[in-house]
Amino acid sequence: MHRPILIPLLVLFLCACTELVIVYPDNGNEHAHVEAPPIVLSGFWGATQPGTMQEPPDLSQIPESYNVLTVAFCNVDSYGNLDWIQLGQPQVAYPAQIQNGQIRSLKERTGCRVLLSMGGERGFFPFLNVSRDFWIQKAGSQLLDVFEQYGFDGLDIDIETVESLHDFLYCMRGLIKKIKGYGYLVTLSPPQAFLYDYDPPVNRPTRSWNNYAPLLSSDMMPYVDWIQPQFYNHSHGAHSISEYVTLLASGTFEFEAPEHHPWESFFDPNDKCSYQIEIPSDKIASGHPATPTGSAPGGGWLSPLEIATEYEILQSQGAEMKGFMVWSIGWDKTNTPAYSFGDSLSSVLGLPILP
Repeated sequence: MHRPILIPLLVLFLCACTELVIVYPDNGNEHAHVEAPPIVLSGFWGATQPGTMQEPPDLSQIPESYNVLTVAFCNVDSYGNLDWIQLGQPQVAYPAQIQNGQIRSLKERTGCRVLLSMGGERGFFPFLNVSRDFWIQKAGSQLLDVFEQYGFDGLDIDIETVESLHDFLYCMRGLIKKIKGYGYLVTLSPPQAFLYDYDPPVNRPTRSWNNYAPLLSSDMMPYVDWIQPQFYNHSHGAHSISEYVTLLASGTFEFEAPEHHPWESFFDPNDKCSYQIEIPSDKIASGHPATPTGSAPGGGWLSPLEIATEYEILQSQGAEMKGFMVWSIGWDKTNTPAYSFGDSLSSVLGLPILP
């Protein structure tokens, strides 16, 4: 049953800076206790234009080779209100397939997990019109309502444009903890450059360049089930999957924020906001476009054979990946035969391909 949004009831205190701190009360959501698959083949579904190669297949046609479905995209506005994004345009309601209970039917048929992705290329994190803590509580409560109503198993974060970086980092850390605290899955799907020590182009000042690092600091890793970086999107530095995964896992990437950078409040000031990313390889599922003819940002298409070779290199080094992410299931449907890209990657991972 869909729960109405509750009105904040309790004012706790006025802080020294006179900011009003409001508690947004719990709306009675139940804890989910969703378990992450040990190995994942995650496919994005949605955010597409009817009549094009991106048009998503009916949920009843999703092949069993994908054991995680990532539904794109939702967005949250400056007040913490949740809406649906399709090709960057806010929609009044979720797609009919979601409203008609097909997510639960899909899960019963295939046993897959279904995540709701926030952001995308045209979604963004805005300047807030409410306090950050209020935004976290309201956005989190609305997401939990949607999860319960439609059958989602968790949240994926793919916010690629921000208007207030400091608010973004604070709110995302709080939102991740809230969603994970209710037993749901949490994943991140940043473009590769967003997890790389890379200076942003001067004409893209609001992009999230290399600013996902504070979301994956050592204190946050227990709240994140896995990351699925878009290996094709703004790829820099590492020229192969095995190199990139090894660098993420080894702590080789070192970030040092300049003075007064928004990272400052997340790190010990004595270390000048320096931070080394160290993400276990078994929490990394590299992301790949399903076809060479699509319009994935940055290109970067690799054949299943090339991906398998990189996977075997990592295995020979004793590094086990979490799996792969595919953009998108709609693109994979256009392959000959249909869904052959996902089937091939499922075979690489040793996942069963059911008839």
